[in-house]
Formats: sequence, C-alpha cells, structure tokens
Amino acid sequence: MPGVYVSYPFCAQKCTYCNFASGVFPAEMQGRYLDALGREIRAHQWEWQPETVYLGGGTPSNLDPAALRAVLDLIPGRGWPEATLEAAPGSITSEKARAWQAAGINRVSLGVQSFVEKEIRRTGRKHTAQMVAGEIGILRDAGIRNVNIDLIAGLAGQTEGSWRESLDWIERLAPAHVSVYMLEVDEDSRLGKEMLLGGVRYGAADTPSDDETAALYEIAVERLAALGIARYEISNFARAGFESGHNLK
Repeated sequence: MPGVYVSYPFCAQKCTYCNFASGVFPAEMQGRYLDALGREIRAHQWEWQPETVYLGGGTPSNLDPAALRAVLDLIPGRGWPEATLEAAPGSITSEKARAWQAAGINRVSLGVQSFVEKEIRRTGRKHTAQMVAGEIGILRDAGIRNVNIDLIAGLAGQTEGSWRESLDWIERLAPAHVSVYMLEVDEDSRLGKEMLLGGVRYGAADTPSDDETAALYEIAVERLAALGIARYEISNFARAGFESGHNLK
C-alpha cells in the first residue's frame, strides 16, 4: 500500500550547513501554503488508503497543533500503522506531544545532529543533550514511543572522540531508530560559502575530510549494531520491528 509524504517547507533552524534557514518560502506565505496544501489533498481521488504518513521538513513540528490536525484530518485512514512528524529539539512541550498523538502521530523524528555542545552550536542549533533527553521523555509520556534520532557525521570540529560521545547518548536514550547522514554542505549556505573561500568561520577550516567522515560512519555502523540497532538502509538503523515503513517504500 502507498504512503503519503506531506512537505512543510518552512524551517525554524539556523543551520550553517544548509540554505534552508529562512525557509524555501517567506514566513508570510505559510498560511497560503497550508490553504493550497489543503486544496490539493481534497482534490486527490483516494483510490487507496495510505499505510504511512510522513510530515517532513522544514520544521512541521512548529505548526500550530490545530493546523497540523486540520491537515491530517484530510488524509483517510487515521490510525495509520506509521505516522511520522519531523521535529526540532528544543521545541517540544507536553501539550504539543499530546496533541500530536491525538491527531494520529505515532512516530517522531528528532533532528538532533549531535549531542556535543560545541558541534551543536556550530550548526546554529540551540538544544542541549539534556534537553533532547527530556523531550524524548515527554514524547514517551504522551504515548509516542517510536522515536528516531538524526545524527550527522562530518560536522565542523567533529572528532572520533566527540562522535563516540554522541553514540554514547544513543546508548543512554535507547531510541527505536537512528538515522546517520554524512554531511553534505549546501554551497549557498554560510558554511558552504566559507569553505569555497578557504575561510575559517563556522568551523570551515576543521570540517572532516570525506575519508574521515566515512570512517565516522563506519564507527556508527559497528556501535549501533552492538546496541541492537541494525542497519537496514544506507542511512537508517533500527531495533527489530521498528524499521520505518515509510522509508522502506
């Protein structure tokens, strides 16, 4: 059975490595985008019922819960086996988590990227490792126990030691799913422009090489396997039974 991917192309993050910080569209267009999205979904001839729903970024977790519910209400088959929402760490409250669960969300993907403070700050993010731990607890208390954590190998200033520190946090938090991406820098981003100019801002001078990044990825493969989180796709790792149905489509 097919799945449904809903894009919310407005980002609240200030990442140095991508060109998405201000959103693909300006903020004043968000209301018009949601109206257009609603019209498109209503116009679709549903000849099948989706098994999976995935609300991807930008930062759809910043949507007002009522607006999020309104979008999901248009998609048939609530009670989907898997309904994922991408979320930015540092933005999750008990009220939001309960509203997401009531709207049918049963899986949340957290864009953590790193648990090491220096690396987090260089990406432009503002969360802390402890904040992520608290928010995973909030999600679990709300009944959303299927949580993915995104990590990025190859961040500015990242070393084997700091990478292992992030993987230690995976062991502590015991998520059902982990995604490991090797850094790809948008040339129009702040970090990308600085790297092209041979500068040092945003950690451009100490971004790991491709070979070093690949080595970090291999460390993650080995460590996650030891934790019972096996690789089932190039960037995706899961405990048995928690492989993402939407990814597998």
